[in-house]
Amino acid sequence: TEISEAESRKLQSIVNIMKANPTLKIEIQGHTDLTYRGPQDKSHAYNQKLSLDRAEAVKKRLVDLGVESNRLTVHGYSYDHPIVAAKDSVRGALNRRVEFKKID
Repeated sequence: TEISEAESRKLQSIVNIMKANPTLKIEIQGHTDLTYRGPQDKSHAYNQKLSLDRAEAVKKRLVDLGVESNRLTVHGYSYDHPIVAAKDSVRGALNRRVEFKKID
């Protein structure tokens, strides 16, 4: 999973928030879509790993930018939590994402 330069800049704002709030902990949630590009795409296990890899890549970048790893957890949600109902790759792209959730 690669992180674009534009997305890296967005992650810097998360780093700034984390540094300003030293007790804040977050869960990094990776998501995939259900558009079909090959036989493996219908596999929940394949998408589970892909979503987890996506979240892990973001965690690594945040740690590289100075956030302590013990303040970050990751979870992959496969294609189980779409934000749009989409079977085509154009709209389905909206479901390929990472979200952040505050952990109490």
